[in-house]
Amino acid sequence: MVQHETTVRQFFKEQFLDNKAISQKFIDTWKGRQHGNKPVGVPTRVVGDLTFTYNGRRPTANKIKQYIEKHEGIDWFLHGALNVAKIGDKEDLWDSLHRAIMDCVVLGPDAEVPALVTEFNDGKEVHSNFHEVNGGSAKHTTPEQSFISQMRGKRQEPETRNINDLLESTGNVSVYENDDLYEPQHASVNWSVNVGPCKQMLTDIKDRKDILAGFDMYKDCFESTYKGDKPFKMLGQLLGALIFLNHENKSWLSKEYKGKSNAEYFVDWMKDSIKVKPKLAEQWLFRNYMHDRQEKRYLGTAKGIWEGFMHFYIPSVSKNQGHKATEEAVEKAYLDSLKPKKKKLKKAA
Repeated sequence: MVQHETTVRQFFKEQFLDNKAISQKFIDTWKGRQHGNKPVGVPTRVVGDLTFTYNGRRPTANKIKQYIEKHEGIDWFLHGALNVAKIGDKEDLWDSLHRAIMDCVVLGPDAEVPALVTEFNDGKEVHSNFHEVNGGSAKHTTPEQSFISQMRGKRQEPETRNINDLLESTGNVSVYENDDLYEPQHASVNWSVNVGPCKQMLTDIKDRKDILAGFDMYKDCFESTYKGDKPFKMLGQLLGALIFLNHENKSWLSKEYKGKSNAEYFVDWMKDSIKVKPKLAEQWLFRNYMHDRQEKRYLGTAKGIWEGFMHFYIPSVSKNQGHKATEEAVEKAYLDSLKPKKKKLKKAA
């Protein structure tokens, strides 16, 4: 199949301007907005005149607008130089097409922008390297590495700050990458957690007191199973389950029976179960209540844990404290989460 050459100028006009995917109002809002320092000693090219025969992806209007809004125009520290391939006497934009479109929006298609020109032997070599750079053997930044870098930098996304504030309140839980790479910088880092579970709990539960109670319960229950010299890694699915149970059943957990709170009975039951089978600490995920959506699997774990506790606990106490109601609440939350998400209908213009 013959590959037809298209310039960035043509692509910008046909895919973003003619159909008003990027409006003139948006362009006027961000026109000329740039900050940071451009790369030093790098040649320039007219962005609109570049072709992109070897570029393996096409940016969407929404992504372009999101990038521009997030960085308030073009931030040259992040934007850098466009990646141009040179094969013989022909030059082609082989990567960074989304940045070229951002240049067209903010600076215009006639703008001369920094371009890093690399010589290739042929087109197949260019295609292969596009694959390697964009998901082949390229090592992408993990959410944990990104979180630590953000917290050590000048700009943090609100979500990142919220997670950091939450972990500050725990006293000794950090997002841990290595001995010199962890945030928050607690005096004593005994526990580590991934970014995903924290983000999920702040979204689903929101009540920080309940979230912190779940962290404390996790530490209390599983502290005895740790035997290493690195911060003890919290299992996100299990942590989410304990946070959810503290939130959903906090009223019942606070009640007392024979001078002891129900929460204490629950923790004691967890500890006793772990003593009998120490490896059980890694088996609390209750795969018989798995979930199609990864981010909701903590509800299946919560259901399995609570059923086990109720089976042990109910026969030994009076039944007038609402045990069944708390079990039904956990069951309902799990079953509701299995229902397909309702699609939001777009309002007519």
